[in-house]
Parts: sequence; C-alpha cells; structure tokens
Amino acid sequence: MKIEEIRKYWDIRAKNFELLLKLPLLSTLIKNRDKILEEMLDIKKDDVILDVGAGTCRFTLLLSPKVKKIVAIDVSSEMLKIAKSKAKCHGTTNIEFKNISIQDFETDIRFDKILSAGVFQFVDDIKEILEKFYYLLRPGGRVVFNITDKKNVFSVVYVLSSRLIGINMKLYSAQEIVDMLHEIGYKEIVVHTSKDNFFVLHSTISADKIEM
Repeated sequence: MKIEEIRKYWDIRAKNFELLLKLPLLSTLIKNRDKILEEMLDIKKDDVILDVGAGTCRFTLLLSPKVKKIVAIDVSSEMLKIAKSKAKCHGTTNIEFKNISIQDFETDIRFDKILSAGVFQFVDDIKEILEKFYYLLRPGGRVVFNITDKKNVFSVVYVLSSRLIGINMKLYSAQEIVDMLHEIGYKEIVVHTSKDNFFVLHSTISADKIEM
C-alpha cells in the first residue's frame, strides 16, 4: 500500500479504534501479543526505543514508565492526536511523537530497541523497512515485530475481507522474513509463533544487530 492510502485508512478508523480494542476476543489476543512482545524486547531502564506504527500508543504507554525514552512514529495524524491526549492524561513526558513514515524518518539517534506491531501487512517492500531498522539500531540493539503469517487459513480470510474495503494487504511467512533478516545482517533471530486452536495467528520475531 502507498503511504497516502495507509494514512487515509487509519485516519478514518482512529475515532473508533480504541473501542475496537476493547472487544473481548480482540482484547485477549492483544494482551497475549503484548506479553510476548515485551518479553522479546527485554527492555532496560536506560533503553531508547523507536515504536514504528505506534497508532494511539496503547502499548507504548505501557512501556514508557520502564524505559528512558520512546520515539513514537505513525503516518496517521488522527491516531497520534489520540495518543498525545492519552499521554497528557497519564502525565507521560518521555514519549516523542512524530507524524511521519519510517521511510521518511531521519534522526541521529541510534536506538536500543525498535518495536513494530501490526504494521508489516500494510507495507509493500518489507525488506526496505528491515534495512532501515538495521541502520537505526545501535550495535547490540534489537528489533522486535510481529506478522500475520500467510501460511494459515485465517490469513486468507484476513486478506479477502480487507480487499472488500479496498485494502490490498501483503502477507509473508515467518521463514521469508527470517531469510531477509539473515541477508541484511541480523543475528540471534528468534521466532515465537502464537496459535489459537488450528490457526497460526501471528509470529513475533526478534533479531539483533551484533556489536562490531
């Protein structure tokens, strides 16, 4: 998907996004996902984290008391408006918000951790994004993200239902992602696959940039 299409998609859905997350089944799935993401991030109190596709910063706000700083970026200005309002209500001051795509994001900071949850299915060139993550990580840093694995029945339903509303998602298998990570130079790659009955719902992947 093009950046403008992604921006429009999420700007329209921002108003009801928080309500959607409170639906019982989805809420449970997300809580389980969050637990895995945090475990694989292995956060430290001095960490500076980049959250890519931060949305309304629900997970970002959970992490913020445990780290030094988080830079939260998202292409949707409407999602970030909600995020900023929530941060203000929580009295959170260590989150820096940027309304920008990862492709256009530039900084001199090299991050301890990079987090991206529920984003990659909207990306046309995932390898480009993983290469940008590698560039933005400090030596010894870690990237953690999740994908909806294409090798399951659920993914077919997910893609087809998205097409009905004009969204062309692109899914990958965990192995395809792992192969890309190796090509870029990541090490210590770990894949955690979450299952619900017969469905592989998603895979959470971590990979490190080894100190030279």
